[in-house]
Amino acid sequence: MSVSSGATTRTYQISALARELAPQIATLPRLSRVVERFLLDAARDTATAEDIGAALDLDPVLRGWVIRQANSGFWNLARPVTSVAEACVVMGLRPVSRLVYAACTRDLLRQPLTCYRYPGEGFWLHGLVAGTAARRLADALGDASPLAPEAALLAGFLHDVGKLLLDRRLPRAGGPRHVTPAEERSVAGHDHGEYSAAVAAAWSLPAAIVEAVASHHDADPPPSARLLAVSDHLLRHWGVGIWTYPRCELAPPAQELAALAAPLGCSLPCLAHWWEGLPPVVDGLAEMLRALGHGTPPALPSGAECAPSPAAPAAPEGARRRRESARTRTRVRRRKRR
Repeated sequence: MSVSSGATTRTYQISALARELAPQIATLPRLSRVVERFLLDAARDTATAEDIGAALDLDPVLRGWVIRQANSGFWNLARPVTSVAEACVVMGLRPVSRLVYAACTRDLLRQPLTCYRYPGEGFWLHGLVAGTAARRLADALGDASPLAPEAALLAGFLHDVGKLLLDRRLPRAGGPRHVTPAEERSVAGHDHGEYSAAVAAAWSLPAAIVEAVASHHDADPPPSARLLAVSDHLLRHWGVGIWTYPRCELAPPAQELAALAAPLGCSLPCLAHWWEGLPPVVDGLAEMLRALGHGTPPALPSGAECAPSPAAPAAPEGARRRRESARTRTRVRRRKRR
């Protein structure tokens, strides 16, 4: 079977799965229509603060929420802002976009899971960081990237959303745990990547996003899915969203990541530059979720539950030091921006 015919078959399978799951997909909170407008505006190099403000005008409730959060103590602005366009000028487009995407995914990614292990708001954090990491990798690849940066961002947000549907079918015995794609296929006939792709297809998202989400756990993923595969592999190694406190200080699995990224033309030095910039992103997003009142982590579990590695942190004191260090780095970055 040729690559093109194989891709066509996969597309038909995802479309059929989307139709089969339509009643269940209808129970999921849809992404705000602002997301689609954001994708179009952010893809243009000439996008302005006024364009972002116009996109948020489509959702007055979201617009008001963003302005309230921009004026919260977390951002430490010198003066209050009264419009989204003004917030973009004072804070920058990327921080405002981060706020908007967090708001747009809040209802979808904050739903509780019974079988999958995501402590606290871990599922939301994992999705936000995966999207941001995929977008940064697409930025690093430039014209060679198989996905536009904002498309990679949205694909990362949605890459695990199928778990919300699979969680209803998996056996409850054993409680929250690491569920492998093989276990998912044995129960439902599909893994969470294919379920997530069915959701994306049902929402009429671009075909490139559907393909990337569907194939990010394949043994030989297509180029669009490799951005997600590389990002997800690293975030799982660090336990982002999966452990109560991520272990971004762990050395990345360089050779495994290089093998995944090689077909994209991404060298090991390029990958190293990419992953070295991610720990502040993880810290910043985790702190933002806490500041918004949605991400206060639960009590630190035992080392065995927190991670398979015996080196996992077992004392809250170490976690407090890491959080304080993250806050310090964030304050320094904000002072530099001003």
